[in-house]
Amino acid sequence: AAPEEAFDGTRTVFDAVYNPGETLLLRTAKGFGCRCVGGMAMLAWQGAEAHRIWDGDSYTPQQMDGVIEELYTALGGFETAKRDEEE
Repeated sequence: AAPEEAFDGTRTVFDAVYNPGETLLLRTAKGFGCRCVGGMAMLAWQGAEAHRIWDGDSYTPQQMDGVIEELYTALGGFETAKRDEEE
């Protein structure tokens, strides 16, 4: 686990890991009141970008929110973070 000092002055913690949705780092950061963001959104958007490049498909942020939520649900759930503009 990360030491308490690592979270001093930290408001947001991102972990690129997507499975499990809530890693030890994110659980620890949450305990210190940090906003936590897991890697599922990054994974889903990478897939969407690959579809755009190879197939010309595009997805709205709202569609991607649904995809990300479904992925988290499939993994047993984890509170998803809303996009920055919504906060």
